[in-house]
Amino acid sequence: IPIYFIFKKVDSNLWAALTSGNQTKIVEAVEKYDNKYGVMIISILQFVQDFSIIIPSAPIHIAAGIVLGKWKGFLVCHLSDLFYNITVFLIYRKRSTTG
Repeated sequence: IPIYFIFKKVDSNLWAALTSGNQTKIVEAVEKYDNKYGVMIISILQFVQDFSIIIPSAPIHIAAGIVLGKWKGFLVCHLSDLFYNITVFLIYRKRSTTG
């Protein structure tokens, strides 16, 4: 998975925290990012959570609330989730009509 290599290169502690599923470790790993990088990291985490069964959503949402604030964290998680789900739906619909 390319996401694995991105996280390993950017922050191997973040990947270890994600795969452990430990909420406290995930929050600690994401806390050090400022708002600009925090938004990108949370959005990527939401993507990974949507397309895998490795990561539960609660730690990502809690980390988003801590790093970005309650409302901004909610918006980033919600809009990322919405975007990724619509993208998957459109890809599936296109593949099912052409195949």
